[in-house]
Amino acid sequence: MAVAVPAAEPRGGGPGAGHRQTEAGSLRPTDGSLRPCCDSLVSFRVSPGSVAGSPAPEQVACHPGGLLTEMGFPTLAHGRFPRSPGYVQTGESVPACQCAVAPAGGSPDNAAMRNRRGRCVRQAGRSWRMAVLLLALAGGLAQAAVSVRLTGEPSVGRVLELEINGAPAAENPFDPDQIRLDAVFTLPDGGQLDVPGFWHQPYRRREAGGREVLEPVGEPGWRVRFTPRQPGRHDVKVAFTVAGQPAGGAELAFDVPAPAEAPPAGFARIAADRRYFETSDGQPLPLIGHCVCWHHQRGTGDYEDWFNAMAAAGENYTRLWMAPWAFGIETEPDRLNRYRLDRAWQLDRVFELAFARGIHLMLCFDYHGMFETEPDYWGGNDNWKINPYNAANGGPCATPNDFFTSAEAQALYRKRLRYLVARYGAFSNLLAWQFFNEIDNVYDHLQGGDVARWHAVMGDWLKAHDPWGHLVTTSLTGGSERPEIWRLPQMDFAMYHSYGQTDPADALPRIVARFLDRYDKPVMVGEFGTDWRGWRREQDPHLRGWRQGIWAGVLGGAVGNSMSWWWEAIHQENLYPTFTALKQFLGRSTFPRGGWEPIRFPPRTDPPDEVGDPLPGGEPFDVQLPLDRSWGAANRGSLAVGDPSAAESSARLLNAFVHGTGHPELRRPFRLSAWLGEGARLVLHVNSVSEGAVVSVLVDGNEVFRRPLPNRDGQPKVNGEYDLDLPVGLPAGRRVIEIRNAGGDWFNLDWVRLERVLPAALAGGWQPVPIACGLKGPGELLLYVVNPAVSFPAGATAPEPPPLRDGRLTVPGVPAGRYRVTWVRPADNATLGSAEVEAVDGSLELPLPGFVEDLAAHLARTGLVRLESPRRLPGKGLAFEVQSPLPGPCTILASETLSEWAEVRRFDHTGGSLTVEAPIEGVQRFFRARFGNGTEQR
Repeated sequence: MAVAVPAAEPRGGGPGAGHRQTEAGSLRPTDGSLRPCCDSLVSFRVSPGSVAGSPAPEQVACHPGGLLTEMGFPTLAHGRFPRSPGYVQTGESVPACQCAVAPAGGSPDNAAMRNRRGRCVRQAGRSWRMAVLLLALAGGLAQAAVSVRLTGEPSVGRVLELEINGAPAAENPFDPDQIRLDAVFTLPDGGQLDVPGFWHQPYRRREAGGREVLEPVGEPGWRVRFTPRQPGRHDVKVAFTVAGQPAGGAELAFDVPAPAEAPPAGFARIAADRRYFETSDGQPLPLIGHCVCWHHQRGTGDYEDWFNAMAAAGENYTRLWMAPWAFGIETEPDRLNRYRLDRAWQLDRVFELAFARGIHLMLCFDYHGMFETEPDYWGGNDNWKINPYNAANGGPCATPNDFFTSAEAQALYRKRLRYLVARYGAFSNLLAWQFFNEIDNVYDHLQGGDVARWHAVMGDWLKAHDPWGHLVTTSLTGGSERPEIWRLPQMDFAMYHSYGQTDPADALPRIVARFLDRYDKPVMVGEFGTDWRGWRREQDPHLRGWRQGIWAGVLGGAVGNSMSWWWEAIHQENLYPTFTALKQFLGRSTFPRGGWEPIRFPPRTDPPDEVGDPLPGGEPFDVQLPLDRSWGAANRGSLAVGDPSAAESSARLLNAFVHGTGHPELRRPFRLSAWLGEGARLVLHVNSVSEGAVVSVLVDGNEVFRRPLPNRDGQPKVNGEYDLDLPVGLPAGRRVIEIRNAGGDWFNLDWVRLERVLPAALAGGWQPVPIACGLKGPGELLLYVVNPAVSFPAGATAPEPPPLRDGRLTVPGVPAGRYRVTWVRPADNATLGSAEVEAVDGSLELPLPGFVEDLAAHLARTGLVRLESPRRLPGKGLAFEVQSPLPGPCTILASETLSEWAEVRRFDHTGGSLTVEAPIEGVQRFFRARFGNGTEQR
């Protein structure tokens, strides 16, 4: 999704501010401002006589990492600077974490250097500043006395944080080439897990004036996060490495108690069927949710509100972006390998809030705007200028594409990946890592092949270094596919973004099926909206298109519902009941516990190209035809307009982009066949144009209208620059009207309208059929059906659409047998009725009850489970022989009166005959078994 970016938040004083002279031989910032030791430019004032007994001119030497050898500084990576009173500045990044004063022409004298070493000090309630502290360092590297302690009580399935103290000092704790912390956990079963550590600063939050304010608490330090997955004794060894050399460590043993109740779900993985997710403890993980990618002024307080509402609605998934305005830790010019700890703490809190509410998170590392050089539709998102990898900001990349080819850039990026794995990998509610949001949005600046190779390399690295084995993916623009990305084995599942999709209940399942067939991996419709430009409620006032898309994702075979964008509108309008109804409907079945797959309905038949004879006595009508807004769609390009229902097909058959000679490969016809009355007109509503567009309208092959459309704003964008009606008078009679572009590049239409059209028959008596998608599992089916009269976008705005009566639906691939169908209203999961139906020869002819908008159905095969040979057990209880031809979950219920039934045993049937014992309390005379959540047999 391309986005409108919130205003940049205010920041503290930047690097390169002044410093003031202090006592001889010491260095201190002069402005009293607070800044980290990772300033990109540091300046010092040096006074004569800093080193006693050294009359010669002196130098200031700075060394990253704070290492001294017997020869002094082994490498002066940031140079030496001539000593004179006044300010001395480096020409590149100079950390002020270790600086010494030395005679000119030589290395810093160890005797003079003793007790002189700089490090960063964090002051609670203030920003960063530097100070020089005293520490003896002579000869080789001294190993600090490292200690490790638990910060909480260990518990199976919950994140445990270890605090490591006594760490050696380092100029940049984010750079594992300078200093790294690693932990090795020995597990109760004898296995081992290697987990990296990370640099951490605690914060406290408060709200002031509707804004989140963060205040640091105490000193920063090192942490390790670990999630126990089994009870028993655990041993951990932590070790520091400084510049590749061991620098101290510690050991700790701790016990994890056996859980008194079921622990939280395990980490997400791909299920055996390669269509769905499950947790590492084998539980299915269907996703219900929507995007909440960033917060607003209330910061993490927004997520308290959103997550509470989502959890109450039954949602268990959302997605986050690490963007310059929220959660981005390396998204500013001075942040290359210098991560924002306040943002990282906010992300900690969001993970914790989500975990407590059972919500899984997809974490997107970067969005496409970080590589964009020009403002977009919203006038922003051109954030290459602030990208820390940009050479203009001191990074290694002269161009955006260099990010994907530069070895130095890749090495720096791997350091960020290590940090993210260390900090967030232990959260079991982390569904997946996502490299990018819609990276092909900026392919004007990138080479697609380089981007694909980068994904393979970084995917391999991430999988090799993530001890928790999280899923990995990325994302592309709405409507694009890019096989070179999705065929990569490093991408565990495919993503598809859908905006403005015509007939979503028909189109999305076909897209999902295509992805499943081509890539043999799960598919997520990761973003969805009826319009990419905004919520645009006026285009979908009854939320028909929105609900059609939400339901069609999961009922079409994706890992969950289509994940809606526009989360602010969802919250403000309290649209959570849509997700609740879907969750409850899926709960009527055993979905997706093994064996579920999408039903492949045959393609819908399109209406004919030309009208037949006019209908006697028909009254003229006007019809506005919506169009397919996607770029490059291979629409048929012709439509017969026999009655107003033609609008139900126009957005599938006619494209809004009318191309000229500039894109010959994208040119499609735009023809309408209709009987016209006297005074008929065609009205074209022009949205925008590119260069050199010329509108031409032909009737029966003769041009009747031509108008050049200059590019008013000089941009090749669909941005409403015209918003203009072009009326064209049409002669009466049976006519073929054609819209062409006689110029160079495209023009874009919002819609076309035909006025004073006469009703006419269609060839073969063609009639629209119900739109359907669905899933089938062992002995069950789930269906979603849409009245074509309300399919988005044509039927989205109709105030009183005609109901669909006497409809029938042919469901293919259904095993022979009898089924009980339960009809459900999708808006609220209300049961509308039930009936018995029978499938014959692999097909089910299903009569539909009358309905107006949409309909859902749960079908369960009857006679799948039987109770036989009950016998009493010693004490209380009965044993039954339970017969079922299919494996799957079963339930035994008991009743005394046949009016109220109570569950007495739930179990997984293996198929065939199974002896099951059931505890029986009180006087129970009647028993029955239920297969899944459907079929029952007394």
